[in-house]
Order: sequence, then C-alpha cells, then structure tokens
Amino acid sequence: MVYVTVGFDLGVPASPTGVGRALEPRATIILHSGTALAWQSMAVVDTGATFCQLPTQAANLIGLSLAPAVNCTVMTAGGTVVLQQMLVDLTIHGRRVQVLANFGPGSPALIGRDAMFAAMQTAGFRARDWLINW
Repeated sequence: MVYVTVGFDLGVPASPTGVGRALEPRATIILHSGTALAWQSMAVVDTGATFCQLPTQAANLIGLSLAPAVNCTVMTAGGTVVLQQMLVDLTIHGRRVQVLANFGPGSPALIGRDAMFAAMQTAGFRARDWLINW
C-alpha cells in the first residue's frame, strides 16, 4: 500500500481582508517551455475544475507557443469563457507531469483535478480506484 501526503501552503487568506481566517489551498507550479525557460507561481488548488488554468502571459514570457492550442468553451462560476487548451509540461509541488491546461488573458493560476491526479500518480496513487463510473 502506498500513502500519499500532499502538502499545500495554507497560509494565504482566501479573502483580501483575511476576515474569518478562511484559507485556500495553494501549491507551487512551474510551467516548462521545452527550453531552459520556465514560469513559476503559486496556484490555487481548484477541486471544482477539471483542467489547469494559466495566464496567457505566462506562456508568452517563456516563449511557449500557443499555436497548437485549440479553442474551448469553459463554464465557470463567473460565466462562460473561451480559452486556449493544449498539453503542457508542469511541475506541481515537485512532481513533473504532462497535462491539459487552459490559457486565457489574465487568468489566475489554478490546478484542476486532472493535474492533481497526474501528480499523485507519480507517487503510486491510482486515480481509477477512486473514480465512480456513472
């Protein structure tokens, strides 16, 4: 049996005022470009999101071309948006994985379920054992 411990930085208040001391889980992510350049940020762990979401500016800063990306319509809590989706190379809390990510101008950095499962699988976690087949 394999036990997985996922550590997050819980020291960041979820609200700008920090009232109520509500904290949101965050983890360090690194977006790799295929060259020596990379973009690093703290990302919110969003269990309600299927895929990662990253700012278009991150790809531009490291020279990662979004030309192979496809446009996809995403329903969010704030409404429907069109983002660019493509396979990327990410390091999430020290675990390197390839996952689909959505890019949008000014988007916050979010880690979705797909990426969380991929990162945990590098430590022996089998996502299919936890998923419900409807």
